[in-house]
Amino acid sequence: MTSSLESSLAAETRAVEEGHRAFVQDDGSIRVVSDTRPGVAYHITFDTLGGDQRIRFWCDCPASPHHSRTQPGHVACKHEALAARRLEREGLARWDPEAGWVITDKAAITRRPDPFERL
Repeated sequence: MTSSLESSLAAETRAVEEGHRAFVQDDGSIRVVSDTRPGVAYHITFDTLGGDQRIRFWCDCPASPHHSRTQPGHVACKHEALAARRLEREGLARWDPEAGWVITDKAAITRRPDPFERL
């Protein structure tokens, strides 16, 4: 059985080999496009729950399970893996061997407040 890290790395490798690139959007989401399939792009969003630092990813591709959010800290498809690495390059995420993908202190400081927090 492969670990979450191994699965994430394998998914990222597939994305890079297939010419996918990740771009941070104005709304904070990530758009993953492919050089090998012109016009094909997927939209990845992510968040954390309450005080949990683990990142939950969501991709609108057919490979993402039922188009639902993955287990916190894990990725479900190559697009989410590439998005996680993009967040890492931006200094907003890091890989924790026990928790998976987590936000960094930089992300926690710059993160927009939850509008539902006071309800």
